[in-house]
Amino acid sequence: MTFSKPKYKRNEVRRCGKILASENGLDNKYALDVADNWRSSHLQPVKTFLQMLQRESLKITDDSTSVFRLKRLPSIVDKLGRLKSHDLASMQDIGGCRTVLDKVSDLYRLRNAIRKSEMKHKFIREYDYIITPKPSGYRGIHLIYKYYSDKNDYYNGLNVEIQIRTKRQHAWATCVEVAGDYLSHSFKSSQGPEEWLNFFKLASSAIAILEKSPTVVGTPNSKQALKQELRTSYEELKVKETLRRIKRSHSEINKMNVKAKNKYFLVDFNEQTKNVSITSYREKDIESLTKDYLRKEEEYKYTLHNVVVVSGNSIESLRYAYGNYFADVDTFLRMMDRFIK
Repeated sequence: MTFSKPKYKRNEVRRCGKILASENGLDNKYALDVADNWRSSHLQPVKTFLQMLQRESLKITDDSTSVFRLKRLPSIVDKLGRLKSHDLASMQDIGGCRTVLDKVSDLYRLRNAIRKSEMKHKFIREYDYIITPKPSGYRGIHLIYKYYSDKNDYYNGLNVEIQIRTKRQHAWATCVEVAGDYLSHSFKSSQGPEEWLNFFKLASSAIAILEKSPTVVGTPNSKQALKQELRTSYEELKVKETLRRIKRSHSEINKMNVKAKNKYFLVDFNEQTKNVSITSYREKDIESLTKDYLRKEEEYKYTLHNVVVVSGNSIESLRYAYGNYFADVDTFLRMMDRFIK
């Protein structure tokens, strides 16, 4: 199989990143082509990290779900517009892997196992958003690595981001995306109506209390005060009604080619129709999976499709990995009801 390889020097990638961040940058086809090549070149490194992540997480629990994806080109351009440096060559999350586990203690066990593993890849930095949640309320652990290989040295130096979350943290992040998409705001980037942004901060602190972790700065310190403020926000915004309305608006899975023993899934989500198509693969067919992923990535490059690869023990594990594709809001609502009541 032939993976894309970087065709341009980093200085050229940086230059094109600045072009794309400018007012009419999307009209520059050359800059788009450079960015797309840079993006697609991350697939081989990300695939390597997914297999490592899955192997290490299964040592901790057999109920883990791992996923990889390449950041979509429109998302890259949007982020370049928000970054002061506009540095496409140094963007850390173009290629990313994620694992969802049960408990906070599991996250740190996995973090330690990855850090202690004898990989050639170079560790760059860690972001512990559990000890210090983001101002938006986002929580989890991120590890940044640079890929290094003697065999595939043309990918050396490409960044890969590893995200590790609990199921509760992931349920929160899922609802942030679901609500943001439906209400046409980027809540995960702290953009949108202040009352909704404040609700998600309060909700994050509630989950932090359930997980016995630090709460979000600016939210009440006492559990009782937090409960009261969260209940008021929850009811005034009609959060439950809104999220359930969103869930009803999503179509059911319209096409599945899934076999019970297969543990890799290629998920194709159409943002416009809300339809989800899933195909499963055996572990030994990872090359066929990657080939199909590349084909769909090229086919949907400039469309409202998201294509991701998920590894897990069952079709239900997909709902943990990409609950926003299914408008899976039930876990989040149960947590809110439990905390408030």
